[in-house]
Amino acid sequence: MKYTKEYLLEAAQKFIAKKVARDPSISAVMLIGSLRGYEHLINHPIDVDLLILQNDPVIIENELVRISDDHHLDVHYDDYSAYENPKLLRADGLRGWAIWNAEILYQQDRFFEFTQSTVRSQFDEPKNIIDRMRYFCSRSRGYWLEKNADPQRTNMDEYLTAVADAGNALACIDHEPLSVRSFLTDFLEITASHDITEINGKILACMSPDLSIDLTSNKISLWKDLFLEATKYPSDMIINPLRLNYFLDSIETQSKGMQPITAFWPFLMTLGKMPIQFSENKKLIEKHKNLINSFGFSSDGMKQKLTALDLLLEDIESIIEQIQTDYSME
Repeated sequence: MKYTKEYLLEAAQKFIAKKVARDPSISAVMLIGSLRGYEHLINHPIDVDLLILQNDPVIIENELVRISDDHHLDVHYDDYSAYENPKLLRADGLRGWAIWNAEILYQQDRFFEFTQSTVRSQFDEPKNIIDRMRYFCSRSRGYWLEKNADPQRTNMDEYLTAVADAGNALACIDHEPLSVRSFLTDFLEITASHDITEINGKILACMSPDLSIDLTSNKISLWKDLFLEATKYPSDMIINPLRLNYFLDSIETQSKGMQPITAFWPFLMTLGKMPIQFSENKKLIEKHKNLINSFGFSSDGMKQKLTALDLLLEDIESIIEQIQTDYSME
């Protein structure tokens, strides 16, 4: 069967109708994420990102709902009150971009039109750009400060999240936060458009000491085995059977593309989130350990990783300072 944007949106609307009927605290439901950019036919696995705002306290932050083997709803829940001051959202690296790009699918009142128009107004003012950059940069730098004193307490998942925050700080110059699947592809496009490609080596060094990374079919096959095994031990919304084809397609497609290096980000990020240590398959546990160690994520290698993150953050902090200077801001 060929899936279209219209079909996926219809599935989303059916889910929303049932959700709203059961939960009167839902104030708004918005379409966010990559589906907004499609016009009709969908030729590859994709998720449908929904942002649901509730008046009641949020109990479950995320939910996955199957549409097909290749498509699912990725539902995010948030507190409606966090969006009540749209002027503050302009400086919010996550919520601000979510509202700026969203399409409304359901609302109890005219909250969305007013909020989105206010957020978009002055969104590109230098102060708001810098605030959004600092939002992510400070999170990443805070992590580095905490872990640098004891690198061996650093784990792969937390570390790569900090690297992602650093990448998103740079992206916030003129781009929404980067997705796991296309993180490095979009990052390289952003640095090229701003003529700051010298920073590319810094983010690649955060990922592996060997920059000539080659994801062979054997490594991708092992990744698939590890992913399937890890889904038996739920711990993260990313490592879920519904997401297997979603990530596998991305890794395989990018590894065969013009910039094979870009496949390495979803490959690594998912490896870091796999709770494979709980498996009863000792051979797979050992293979997972050997694989991540080969990319420098051993306990002994984390000091070098943190140094690489520090160098990346220094460049991004310098860019923020330069923007401040260019616009005569303190």
